Amino acid sequence: MTVLKSLKNTFKEHKALYTAGLILIALYILKPLLPHLSFLLLFSAFCGACCIIYGFLLHFEKAENRAAAVTAKALKYTALSLIAAFILSFVVIEARIIGGSRENERPCGYVIVLGGGVNGKEPSLALVKRLERAVEYLSDNPDCRAILCGGKGRGEQITEALAMKNYLVNKNVDPDRLILEQNSRDTRENIMYAYEIIKERGGAESVAVVTSDFHLYRTKLIMKKRGFENVCALSAETPNVPFLHTSLYLREYFSVILEYLNI
Repeated sequence: MTVLKSLKNTFKEHKALYTAGLILIALYILKPLLPHLSFLLLFSAFCGACCIIYGFLLHFEKAENRAAAVTAKALKYTALSLIAAFILSFVVIEARIIGGSRENERPCGYVIVLGGGVNGKEPSLALVKRLERAVEYLSDNPDCRAILCGGKGRGEQITEALAMKNYLVNKNVDPDRLILEQNSRDTRENIMYAYEIIKERGGAESVAVVTSDFHLYRTKLIMKKRGFENVCALSAETPNVPFLHTSLYLREYFSVILEYLNI
């Protein structure tokens, strides 16, 4: 009873903070219903835990034990500094991500279409958007060939590359113009294997790449590291699904950080 009473009193000290934290954590139970927002829900739960921890730091900051009070205060200011650093870096990197989604279309010998998930045998909504942009580009550049990138992932009955080929052939794209890369598991491998394919075929002065708008900045970073020069960037719209943009751009922030660190 004493412990429960103590927790109740602690909760009353910063009721709004603890309530917000519990709500943010509870949102994670929606993950099975909203799998496309899984990262946003995970980040929400993390923020909720941070709210509760911060509330405890405020509580112990007033403790009679001097050592506990000093430690809590030091941790509180450390937390505030980390939050400030996160907000600043988030604004800077998101500005780069948004700015990096601009196109610089021109004729190229090859266009790399990055994988984006397959539902069974059908391309996901995001991948369909990329393929629609690829169809436009291939139509405008009849001498260009497409390298379709993506292996078979969890829950996928065929490789992403094969799903893309089926879609493009149904859109009247000549199958002889399509080159399948079916071994890659992520963006880095998409680019690595596509580079090897182009190199084996004699190289190219310039190469185009199709991916989602939020993903284009990081893709260009990876391509530059891999050795691609004169990249023609083609941006596909992100599907208009509630909160999907928020989730994807948030996840991309952390992905760009990892790319900067080569992790």
